Amino acid sequence: MNDLKEQFSNKINEAVIDDNPFDHLYIENFFEDNLYTKILSNIPNVDKFQKILDTGLVGKNYSPERYIFNLQKDIIVLEQEQQDFWNKVTNAFSSPEFWKSVSTKFAHTIKERFANLSKEEKEVFGEKQIITCRIALIKDYTKYQLGAHTDTPRKLFSFLFYLPKDNSLKKIGTSLYKPIEIIKEEEVDKQFEMDETSKRFETIKTCEFKMNSVFVFARTNYSFHGVQEVNIDQSERNLLLVNFYGDKA
Repeated sequence: MNDLKEQFSNKINEAVIDDNPFDHLYIENFFEDNLYTKILSNIPNVDKFQKILDTGLVGKNYSPERYIFNLQKDIIVLEQEQQDFWNKVTNAFSSPEFWKSVSTKFAHTIKERFANLSKEEKEVFGEKQIITCRIALIKDYTKYQLGAHTDTPRKLFSFLFYLPKDNSLKKIGTSLYKPIEIIKEEEVDKQFEMDETSKRFETIKTCEFKMNSVFVFARTNYSFHGVQEVNIDQSERNLLLVNFYGDKA
């Protein structure tokens, strides 16, 4: 696992951006097979996770069936072997080498965004920014759905690594939306209800929840995405989130 930074960066460098309906990547077989197996075996039990609604990280309309384990703050509760494993993975993702690959890949998107910042974004970012990386594991349960949203204005990039043991839940992936009508500036960071989503947005594609795949996007005021399918079988849905944020320096 000594060359994880190189492995992860190469996957980003080799991928091709899809700009419909907004710039994103969907990469299959991101991790080497042996590493993917280790990732699955090192996911902590749900009793180590916290309900995301209790963290203050999301709004009150967020799904009550989503649980989070912060791999940077909460890792100390794990056994030493698990700590060592996840530290190697998180260090690779938070490395300057990986940041360079991601920011270079989406350079055009970021340049366009910062040339057209909203009033709220200008207040968030200020004149100079520092970049932070947050990494967490997620568990979704029961009838999980999530309406169209762009994510917090502080976010620069989001990686949703899908971690199923098989492809039986592949339909419960991340849907990408295009507004049917112009979205007002005050609504761009709103999380729309499912009925609003169906009325005000067109579903362009769904990045399937397949083994060892990842959906990557640069956050903009039109990066609307969500989870359209319902988890009828109420199966556990595991993800690894890697998010980059910009804050005032």
